[in-house]
Amino acid sequence: MPTPPPPAPVTAAAPQFVAVKVDHPDPYKGKIGSEAKQWLTCMLAWIWLNQRMFPTQVEVLSFLLMNMDNATGAWAHPHLDLLGSHCAIIQTMDDFKREFLLAFGDPDATRAAEQKITLLTQSGTCANYITKFCTLAMELDWNNAALHSQFAQGLHWEGGKYQPAGLDQQKLSNDPNFVSEEEQNRHRTKGACIKCSKMGHKFAECCTGWKATPREDKGKPKETAKIGKESGLDLGKD
Repeated sequence: MPTPPPPAPVTAAAPQFVAVKVDHPDPYKGKIGSEAKQWLTCMLAWIWLNQRMFPTQVEVLSFLLMNMDNATGAWAHPHLDLLGSHCAIIQTMDDFKREFLLAFGDPDATRAAEQKITLLTQSGTCANYITKFCTLAMELDWNNAALHSQFAQGLHWEGGKYQPAGLDQQKLSNDPNFVSEEEQNRHRTKGACIKCSKMGHKFAECCTGWKATPREDKGKPKETAKIGKESGLDLGKD
């Protein structure tokens, strides 16, 4: 009696990819400011959910550049014509984000976020401070070292607030590199770095670190004035 053939191995069916059924955002219409950033965020999220539709980066860039209306189309068409060539300014997703936000983003929003984050201090729970800090940090292109430094600076002020009076705050004010909030504001008004007071670079690019303006010794002028006064009296008597 012949031996029956072994049963065929059962193979699991390959999972079928199901595209997320969400319409992509409407074409960008050219409003300057926060709406530009919101559109870009939503469009990139939609592309990520439907990445199987875009096998190459060039196809992603083509899709983004083609979803422009009105004046934005005039900005996109030259980039679309050069797409894929070595002359193209936009060759990667980072290039697109940079050029798009340069054209339609709000530079004042970045400056405002920079000012807010340097003035931010912990006034409540640590979780609340972290939330506010991270929200502002997303508007900036600071590196991790600068963000960590500023985060610690915000906690630094609050840390002294809950210590016994005259303890940590006295130590801070006696530190020759302690930069008060008033001094930071003076540097900012002049357009200087709030950390070292020098011109030509931003807080996030500072390599010097926190450095206060040297204080004048108030005792010496008084002593000089006193000596001058006494000398004057002696001369009068002569």
